[in-house]
Amino acid sequence: MLLATLTLPGMAATVEPAPEVLCGPDIGTIGDAWERVQWQNSEAHRMLATDDWLRLPQKLSAIASHLQFIERGAIMVFGKRRAQLGKAMSVIESLKCEITTRVLNGETNDLAARWMELDATLKYIAAQLPDEALLPSTSFAHLLPPVKPALHIQLEPLPSVTPGQPLRIVFQLVRLDNLAPVSSKDLFETHDAFLHALICDQSLTDYHHEHPSPTGVPGEWEFKFTPRFNAQYRVWMNAVPKHTGREEFAMNVISLPNSNVPPPTSAYQTVLSARTDKMCGELTWTTGDKLEVNRPTSGSLHLTEVGGGPVNDLEPYMGAFAHIVGIGDDSQSILHVHPDGGINSPLDRGGPEVNFTLRAARQGFHRLFVQVKRHGKIETLTFGVQIN
Repeated sequence: MLLATLTLPGMAATVEPAPEVLCGPDIGTIGDAWERVQWQNSEAHRMLATDDWLRLPQKLSAIASHLQFIERGAIMVFGKRRAQLGKAMSVIESLKCEITTRVLNGETNDLAARWMELDATLKYIAAQLPDEALLPSTSFAHLLPPVKPALHIQLEPLPSVTPGQPLRIVFQLVRLDNLAPVSSKDLFETHDAFLHALICDQSLTDYHHEHPSPTGVPGEWEFKFTPRFNAQYRVWMNAVPKHTGREEFAMNVISLPNSNVPPPTSAYQTVLSARTDKMCGELTWTTGDKLEVNRPTSGSLHLTEVGGGPVNDLEPYMGAFAHIVGIGDDSQSILHVHPDGGINSPLDRGGPEVNFTLRAARQGFHRLFVQVKRHGKIETLTFGVQIN
């Protein structure tokens, strides 16, 4: 039964996962999603106790999204239990709509009672699933071999590079099991793209997020970025292959000719305040300054104009009001995080608060790159956090 919990929605040929549940490599199993449901629910209880009503709809949206992931992936549940699971999901959706409407209308008198009904429904959902299915992957990872990567990227050699000038990167994307070329039809589209190229130099200073496009040659893709340095860069190719249904980050090194910029040795310091030319950001955690490995932690980014006013004109960027990538000081580990809640529509606007949940799989320093979109332009805020 344990192996059944590792079957993801994307493995079924006729079911494609919703994009919002494919962000975050830490949610690969039913147990991972259930852990996130419990975390969001505990945060909601804290908000109810402090009369912090306004963020409850976000928590509800996140809970519902992860429960949908669980329902689609629960192939070990069938017959009467499957029917009961479906009914419970309908109750959750109804409560989500009712509580959200009450919050928006300022009708907060009965919220605690309605949330008690949601708690009871969550317990009922858990009762329909075998206990081992609810274990997060971190609880049984020592029992299983590491998940093997399914994709490989082979970069074409670069003849020359000029810092500050656009650089075209061409690469082959293949399956590791049979070396077959991988095209867009072999990948799930997530957050408006089939591939997300995350590029950063060794100093964790110059970060880029690009969306490769096919060249027309089978398995060949390309993208452009403008490097600040003539230095070694790493590129992570974030993709969800259809033949596994699991999000992964294929990685390779962009070796630039005559690289001569060494990485700094003392720049890895905690930084919770950042700014661009027009905007300032302050990062806070519900746990204070302490972040622990493999423990979900709620974070909040507060954005203000350089002149002092709140930023409230964030535009959706890849379907969300922010895109967050963390890169570890080992130049191997990577975090991929989107704000709490579902996908935003093009006409939605957000700010000044952006709330999200971070869970790091290793200890050590991580540079966080937060990208937001305003007036059609992408702005990047850079932070530094230490994971204990």
